[in-house]
Amino acid sequence: MLLLSRETLTPAEADRARALARSVTDWPMLVRTAMSKRCLPFVYRHVAALDLLPPEAPLRQEMKQITLVLASRWLSYAQAHRVFVETCLAPHGTPHLFFKGVSLARYYAQPSLRTSRDIDVLVRQADVRPLIERATDAGYRVILDRRTGHLAKCARDVEAVLRYKRDVPLVSPEGIPIEVHADLWHGADFVDSQTLLDRAETCSMAGIELRVMPTAELFVYLCHHHNRHLWSSLNWLADISAIRSAPDFDEARAWSVADRFALREVVEATLAFDDLSRGRPSAQPPLARARAEESRRFCLMIADGHVDTERGLYFERIDPTDDWRASDALHETVRHRAWRSRLTPNLDQYQACPLPLWLHWLYPLGRAIIGARRAAGRER
Repeated sequence: MLLLSRETLTPAEADRARALARSVTDWPMLVRTAMSKRCLPFVYRHVAALDLLPPEAPLRQEMKQITLVLASRWLSYAQAHRVFVETCLAPHGTPHLFFKGVSLARYYAQPSLRTSRDIDVLVRQADVRPLIERATDAGYRVILDRRTGHLAKCARDVEAVLRYKRDVPLVSPEGIPIEVHADLWHGADFVDSQTLLDRAETCSMAGIELRVMPTAELFVYLCHHHNRHLWSSLNWLADISAIRSAPDFDEARAWSVADRFALREVVEATLAFDDLSRGRPSAQPPLARARAEESRRFCLMIADGHVDTERGLYFERIDPTDDWRASDALHETVRHRAWRSRLTPNLDQYQACPLPLWLHWLYPLGRAIIGARRAAGRER
């Protein structure tokens, strides 16, 4: 799957895929895992092109049908993208840019191969509340709990989400998830959101005019994001390959951005991981190649899991205050956030006990009491 999770293969990679396919003993398991890792359309493309399964094999036919369904779903996401812009953003002149998700399909010759979980949009902090109000007036719903899919039922629920969530999750009237972000880097002092919005470029995709990040900055951001999430979705690996092959990708400019954000080591490890996944030698430094091996181990460990598996592995094996996947600026942010979060109310508290807004001062008090009890228990 690591090899097949990209739009195109070189002749040498195709030969390697044929050799690896001969050792696969459980194709149904591979297909299920490819579905959960959002890379099945890429896998099917190469299975069909290289005849890794016979054309008449029922599993190959099933993969084809699922790929067609996912292509139809991509069209639904593209339409939702258009409607959100035309309904909630453009009429009000709201500065914005799209990243990840549907907007990444611009780097693919066959955009529908790139499946998405949601639509991500960045706006200014001051625009979040007015945007959410317009969206709810237009029939969008605020998601109260992304783990369960429970929706906000009243204005108090919506206010709690706006208070306690960095990224406000919506669902369109047609059921398409949309995340509204005000801080792309989650507090790390790389570049402020207004600067990103000012640098946004316009691209055309599926008849939609989109405001997006410049390719070099997007590439560095994706390297940072995907490593932080331990490559838990393999369509992310396809994105790295697709952007590296894009006509407007300037590697020297990408290195310049990486140095500006202090993320050179993260980019080196990403390129080494891409090379490792393809089964070819890497020109990256030895430390980057070692980190790529670590990424592969983690990626395979969570291949049959979900987001809780990823989080569990991350917090079990990785110290976010000094991990190489983040810059020193983010390490400092994590350390400060760890202390601040002990006394900061959060959405989990609200969901467990949905107090009126004027009583939310009780949440940090409750957290302090629970923390004191835990500390006392450890001392005993």
